Amino acid sequence: SNHQSWVDTSIVQYISRDRLPLTRFFTKFELIYIPIVGQTFYFLDFPMMRRHSKQAVTKNPALAGKDIIEAKRACALLKDKPFTLLNYLEGTRFTPKKRNTQQSPYTHLLKPRAGGLALAINALGDEIDGILDMTIVYPDGVPTYGELWQGKIKRLGVDVRHIEIPDELFASLQDGGYENDSATKEQMFAWVEHLWRQKDERITSMLAEFEE
Repeated sequence: SNHQSWVDTSIVQYISRDRLPLTRFFTKFELIYIPIVGQTFYFLDFPMMRRHSKQAVTKNPALAGKDIIEAKRACALLKDKPFTLLNYLEGTRFTPKKRNTQQSPYTHLLKPRAGGLALAINALGDEIDGILDMTIVYPDGVPTYGELWQGKIKRLGVDVRHIEIPDELFASLQDGGYENDSATKEQMFAWVEHLWRQKDERITSMLAEFEE
């Protein structure tokens, strides 16, 4: 999904209700120490990750590959139950300032990051039933969480569609090719960027529909 506001996650949960299993997403392990929020993530079996920065790996090479191991461990907790794993490919919430800073080629999106999705495919493999592309628009401006609770969001648009990933690419990602094979990484970036161009055009079209 594209990502503009903390409201996005609630919208995803609402749209998924009675259609998809409970939505979960990778969370930082440190969030477990936040009262209520951390405990909720823990008891709902959200995959909680201990991530290691490039700087940490440089200082301690033994940490290389730990992210994959940690992801597989986190996902293993979910394999006996259905779930939907939410991934925001932009890695952070969109703002025009962020778009300009990173010189994003898209009008409504930041540059996508393929690593998180590649990691999930590597960790879950054949357990994945399918990949859904969700696009969210707010024609009256990006809302805050407070506005959600106050009932001030009057209009929004959501588009959900099933997408296919090439079998060869999926198999390579499942085998860890994203981390170990430059050709796989390039193919993954090309596939994700193609999806992102389509999503950017879709957002323009969705917003235009509210103007009619």
